Amino acid sequence: MSQFTEIDYNLSTDIADILSNYDTDALQKEYGDIFDSYNNTRELFTNNAYVLNKQLAEAQLARQQAGLESQIASATDQQGFLTEALGRQLESFNLRGEAVQSDLDFAELAQQRGLGRSDIQRGLLEQQQTGLESELDRKTQQFNIREAELKSATMEAQSKIGDQLESLGLDKSSAERATQSQLRDLKSQGSLDLIARESAIRESGARAGESQRQQELLNLQTEDLEASSGLRTGQLARQDALASLQEQNLSLRTGRGLQDISRQQELLGMQSDELAQQQDQTMADARGNLFDIYRRAEQSGNFAAEGRRPMETQRAIDSYLGRVGGRIDSLGRAEDRLGIQSEALEGRETALMQDQALAQARIGIQRGGISQQIGAEQDRLSRQLQRQDISGERLLQQQDLESDRLGDVLGRLGIAGEQRAARFRDIYDTGQERLDRIGIREGALGRQMGTEEEPGLLQQALARQLQGLDLNRGALDDSISRRQSQLGAQLAGLEISDSALRSNFLQQQDRAARQLGTLDIQRRGAVAQNEMRQNQLGRQIEGFEDDITYFGTQAGLRNQLAEQARQRSIFNFRDDFARDTRSRLVDLIRSEADLTRFRTGFNPSPFSRTGLQDPFSNDGNETDDSGSRENEEEV
Repeated sequence: MSQFTEIDYNLSTDIADILSNYDTDALQKEYGDIFDSYNNTRELFTNNAYVLNKQLAEAQLARQQAGLESQIASATDQQGFLTEALGRQLESFNLRGEAVQSDLDFAELAQQRGLGRSDIQRGLLEQQQTGLESELDRKTQQFNIREAELKSATMEAQSKIGDQLESLGLDKSSAERATQSQLRDLKSQGSLDLIARESAIRESGARAGESQRQQELLNLQTEDLEASSGLRTGQLARQDALASLQEQNLSLRTGRGLQDISRQQELLGMQSDELAQQQDQTMADARGNLFDIYRRAEQSGNFAAEGRRPMETQRAIDSYLGRVGGRIDSLGRAEDRLGIQSEALEGRETALMQDQALAQARIGIQRGGISQQIGAEQDRLSRQLQRQDISGERLLQQQDLESDRLGDVLGRLGIAGEQRAARFRDIYDTGQERLDRIGIREGALGRQMGTEEEPGLLQQALARQLQGLDLNRGALDDSISRRQSQLGAQLAGLEISDSALRSNFLQQQDRAARQLGTLDIQRRGAVAQNEMRQNQLGRQIEGFEDDITYFGTQAGLRNQLAEQARQRSIFNFRDDFARDTRSRLVDLIRSEADLTRFRTGFNPSPFSRTGLQDPFSNDGNETDDSGSRENEEEV
């Protein structure tokens, strides 16, 4: 406190200190209770009001500090929620990155499987090309053998006919030679049947190998379908997990919002209680101040102030009642505003619960759709596996049919061998008959031999057979060429498919890299946004702490000002008491009372015996005049 405040506060209320030039004990003994002692009731009321106002200010400061501390706690909770949200976002980014990487791995695996299928198909086509070349070689050998057989048969027939024409005595030997020739034909047919048998066995082996390769291709397709279904099921499971995370995030946000609303409701309740306390305190202060006003009005004062006291009392009462009524109305309006805010918080809480219910319903519908997709994917996989099983059964049936066909071919070749043996026996039987028909056949042999001008039947038949062989050889060459061109086109198509697979894989790699880069950018953005919001909340917390410090400093200054006002009021009370006491002294002097003898250090003066004026009486008259002037000014 300042020195002025200490002086004001330490103003004396003792009558001896106020009337320092008079013997106050003698005055009180002479004039009774005209000089009242100091009544400290108003001072006690002022001190009590100061204490109550100080307690109210301290309660308001504590309430404000509690509100700021609750806001600091809310900001701290928001920081924790932001940290948790950032963790969930980073986890979601990691899951999406893992999904992209798994898609890339699956694409790489699909490329490898596609290249493996292409290699299998390329090997199959190369084997078919090799089979075509071997088939061409076999057909060429058959054509060459047939041509040699035709030429040899024609030459032998010509020589036989020449021998028959040269000598009929050689009919037997020619018949024998004819028989030998037929036997050689049978042997050549047997060699041809052996070649056909070997060719059928090799063709059956090639078809069996092709069926085996198709079975392996079906197995690879089955594995590919199972891997694709597993990947799709894993993706749907990850989507379900992401929906679960979203539901948990929604529950956390709703819980945070409800906690904030409950804290705000508690703050409104505390403010409502504070307003009720302020109303009660205002009413108590009003009653105490009214009683104080009436009590001051009842107290006796100087003679000049009796006329104005009722008017001043009524004016003070009206002014104070107006202020108290305005204060009570202001507190009522503040209570109404608190009720409106409480209703708004209740509506906000209801809307928050409704939003949570709608979001949970949407997440439930999404998870139900994911479950249906998983069931549909499993059904599709089962149907595709059934189709694969049916294809495998068809391949097995084809293998069985090929085995049956090979058995039929081998059986037909066996029957042909038995027929050749029977024919071999018939040749020996018909040899004698040929000897009998030699004469008949001379003319026919001559026609068969022909002349130099006209070729015989043998030459014509040989020419026709050779022409037929040439046509068959040309048709075979054309067929082999077409099949080789088809196989070349299929190989080129496989190369194009391989290049398409590689280009698709490179495109998927580029898309995956761009997606991973986008996810990394989003991750950095989320981290930066969280850091920015963390910094904002930190600045808010610092502002709240500064507000707490400011409110504490402001409360201290208000307490100091209230203390000075209290001390000033107490000084005014004591100053009024001193003024009233001096006014009573002036009233005594104006009533022509002789107060000279009550002065301190008074000695009887010789002027009183001679009738001369006492110099102190002049002072008393001057005091009387000044006091009268003061009283006139007050009136």
